[in-house]
Amino acid sequence: MQQSDRWKRQVSETLKRLGAAPPARKADALRDLAAQGFRNLPPDFIAALFEGFAARLSAGPEAASDWLGAIGSILLMDYDDTPLSPEDWASFRDALRDASGEIDLEVLTYAMALVVERGLL
Repeated sequence: MQQSDRWKRQVSETLKRLGAAPPARKADALRDLAAQGFRNLPPDFIAALFEGFAARLSAGPEAASDWLGAIGSILLMDYDDTPLSPEDWASFRDALRDASGEIDLEVLTYAMALVVERGLL
């Protein structure tokens, strides 16, 4: 199983386990999961991503789960072409740019190449 598949499964299982819990509790649990799984990423970068995730979670858990799975697969350098909107790519690009001095260069290069492919740089 690929790391990105494992990540997506963990996200899905966490959301199922928390069931009817408030969105803030779900976001906190997944932020903790991300902090453990992406130890190489700066805490401020993870916090920025989870601000966007919390807003998506309030709109709908399935779409939020898909978004978080896609972002995770990019950060694991195993993007599976899960659709992201141009706005999603732009906000991800901005978060990457803000943390560019702290993110592993290989991960940053991979992620920014995907942003460039979508004409958003």
